[in-house]
Amino acid sequence: EFFWRMSLSFRYSSSTESKLAQDIKRIDEILKSNRPNYEDVKVYLSSPKDLIETGFSAGSSYCKAILCLLAYHEPKDFQDNGKVILDNSWLKVANSKNYHHFFPKAYLRKNNIGNENSLVNITLVSADLNKRKIKAKAPSIYIQDFLDENEELPISIKSHLIDNLDNFGVMSDDYLVFLEKRANSIFNELKKRIELKHKEDKKEDKVKELIIGGENETLEIKSTLRFDLKENIVNKKLEYVVAKTISAFLNTEGGTLIIGVDDDGNALGLEKDIQTLTKQNIDGFELHLRQVIKKYLGDYFEKYIKVTFPKVDDKEICLIQISKSGKPVFVTYEGNESFFVRNGNSSIPKNRQEQSEYEKIHWN
Repeated sequence: EFFWRMSLSFRYSSSTESKLAQDIKRIDEILKSNRPNYEDVKVYLSSPKDLIETGFSAGSSYCKAILCLLAYHEPKDFQDNGKVILDNSWLKVANSKNYHHFFPKAYLRKNNIGNENSLVNITLVSADLNKRKIKAKAPSIYIQDFLDENEELPISIKSHLIDNLDNFGVMSDDYLVFLEKRANSIFNELKKRIELKHKEDKKEDKVKELIIGGENETLEIKSTLRFDLKENIVNKKLEYVVAKTISAFLNTEGGTLIIGVDDDGNALGLEKDIQTLTKQNIDGFELHLRQVIKKYLGDYFEKYIKVTFPKVDDKEICLIQISKSGKPVFVTYEGNESFFVRNGNSSIPKNRQEQSEYEKIHWN
């Protein structure tokens, strides 16, 4: 229970030393055969939907916990039912070939399905198998190839928490059904190990849950608005990137942009940006942000944008909630207009023809 609670709580994202001291006391209680008090440790998992909305990241303790669950079931090779060899030296690498997107990312992107990096889409396979056999094929195609040479695959696939190839949408290439069914399988396995219930929490916890879920079609996270952390200078191109992201959300189904959080989900706050402004406070930050939006997008779209400043781990961050626009949004940069939409966790441009076709479908 201790392992699952610590792994699924995002506990060590901040104040590591004080939390470590608390958890050593918990371990002491466990060694005495006593169950520790976990009231201050919130598990960020209340339904299978939380798993679907969590983006896969090899460096996340949350994702590693789910990978441990998958490894515990000793996944079998699709080709010969042999036990998948999991190499620890590779598993810590984000692009390890052991990590297989069951619905390949390239396939999902080609078909504009989205959410291709969902944690629920990850299976553990032999590195060589992923590279040689699967590539970017639709699941119905590559699984049928394996079925032709391995008649026991419908049984061995259960070791991946995929109970039935047809019911799980595999043979019909139905990604949404697959996510729903497999998320339920994973969630039910977790419930055998830990009680997945908690009280409704404050706004900070809800924002944390967003961050933990990682970037997806409706969420993007930026470290800063304009301050380049690598070069240690103001970089106004970063402002353009923020405007581009907002425009993509406006042109798709809306979404959330968070500023002040790094790639690992750690709250950085807004101080680096604020120190570069004439008015060095939160009001000054919001004023400058709205000026950036007006500069690149115009002032018509302000009604679709809500800006708030919640605190996460005692750091004030910027939460921008964006609604779907009622008409196309263009980004003006260096005299050129561009049209962006969301695809997975990216904002991608569309050329004139693609844009015209998209408008007919999206705004009709």
